[in-house]
Amino acid sequence: MAALRSTKYLTLALLLAAALLTLGLLLFAQGAPLVTAVDPSSGKVNDTVTVPGENLGKGTVSATKPITRPRSQNKTRKRSS
Repeated sequence: MAALRSTKYLTLALLLAAALLTLGLLLFAQGAPLVTAVDPSSGKVNDTVTVPGENLGKGTVSATKPITRPRSQNKTRKRSS
């Protein structure tokens, strides 16, 4: 009978621990920024891009930076004779 009681308390303790862990993860995930789309999906340098989503306020977005096209690695050099 004592073994049954200790198994019952162990099961209850494990269920409580799992519930608290799940609750903690849900509370933490609520404040995370979430990008839902990018419009347009492609464009040219200096085009404006709209990024809608959830929790994208100034407090959660660290910085925005323009994306520039990398310089070409295949430049042709003229040799002087």
